[in-house]
Order: sequence, then C-alpha cells, then structure tokens
Amino acid sequence: MKSLVNPWGGLVRFVERTTSTMDEARVLAASGAPSGSFVWAWEQTKGRGRYPDRRWEARPQDALLTTIFWKVGAFKVPSFAFSLTVALGLVQALEPWAQGGRFAVKWPNDLLFEPEDPASPARKVAGILTAVRREGGELWIHAGIGLNLRRPAGDSFRRPAGAVSDLGLDWSPERALEILLPSLKKALDDPDPRASLVPHLWSWGEPAVWDLPTPEGGRTVEGRIVRLEPTGALVLQTNEGVFTVYSGE
Repeated sequence: MKSLVNPWGGLVRFVERTTSTMDEARVLAASGAPSGSFVWAWEQTKGRGRYPDRRWEARPQDALLTTIFWKVGAFKVPSFAFSLTVALGLVQALEPWAQGGRFAVKWPNDLLFEPEDPASPARKVAGILTAVRREGGELWIHAGIGLNLRRPAGDSFRRPAGAVSDLGLDWSPERALEILLPSLKKALDDPDPRASLVPHLWSWGEPAVWDLPTPEGGRTVEGRIVRLEPTGALVLQTNEGVFTVYSGE
C-alpha cells in the first residue's frame, strides 16, 4: 500500500476494520495528533448517520470510509456549513467522471448522482457526518465521509443507493482518497464557497419536499430553495410563507 499525501500535513492512520472511523479519529485527536490528521478504513461495523437509526453499511473495500479532523478556526467556513463544503469538495473531485448525469449536493449532508433521464431516480452516492468535539481543552471539528465505490447490498435505504462504479469506475479506497483530498482542501480554503456550491445544490429553484424537525416530532413541507445563507441555512419559499431552515432533509 503506497503512502497517501496529506494536504494538511497531519497524520494518516489506516485500519483494516473498525467500529467507525469517527471513533478512531476521536482517539487519535485525544492522543495529540495535529490538526488536519485523518483515519481511513477498509471496513466499519457501526458506521452511523445524522440520526441514531441511520447506519452506513458497506462490504470491505466497497466504500471510502474516512474521518478528517481539524481545530475549530482552521477555516473561515462556519461549522454549520462544514458538511455542505465537504460535499462540494466531493462534487468537484468527481464531476470529471459524471457521464450521463451530474453530481448534486442534497442539503445538508448528502451527495447524489442525478441521471439525465428524468425517469431514473437520483441515487445517494455519499454521506457526510460532522461533529464538533472538545479534546485536550480545544475544540475540533470532525468530518466523517462515506463514499460508495460499489453499491451496498440491501434495499432498506431511504433513497436508492448509487456508487462511483455506476460510472464504470473501479476505484480502490486509496485511489478515491488520492482524488478527493486535493479537491476537499480547495473547497475548505474558500472562506465563502456559496458561489461554487449553489449550482450544485439538488433541487435549486425547483419544488421539492422537505422533512423539517418540530417540537412535535417533524412535518413535511413543499418548497423551493431561494437562498443559501453564509451559515449554510436554507431559505425556503413555501405556500405557508418563507422559512429559514437550519435542520432537516
């Protein structure tokens, strides 16, 4: 296995199998690893999403599984918008291979592939989970990335699953990291990536259904995105008025 170049100059740790690269990254940060370090794995047994009932499942080496962490303040991007900016880095890395469709960022933390054929569904190719944690008296932001290199088994997904192999690409996790890391650094170095992000937003300017949390448990609204705030919040135009949305999907 060849050495990976870390564009932030931090440590690179590889493990064949882990519960979650988020767990490994937390241990690495607590041990004194510098900002910009990351962990990657061939397999994780308890990969998780934004909600407790969400899992990220993949056969060994069928997904890029990594968590990168930085000190809060290393970038000018607001922490709330961090997952969107990471997703933008993924889009920019993958778009040269987007044949027969396009990659799109599904607010707030998913990457979809949208086929040109309107009869074909958009498929989820990647998910991003970010978390701010205190380690060693300092605040750190962790970005966990799961990118399907081949489609996962099963059909119990909220959205149809896709993979880079759908485009005829047979990538290893190492190859995916080599392609992703430079684009991710470029996206995060932009203090206000909205101009680059907006053209890649899923359903921009089009009506879409959104699940929004409420004290009563949540509700569904139909609306159009009319603006993306510097914080990463969405401004939706609905039949009930204009809403600024900080959480949902």
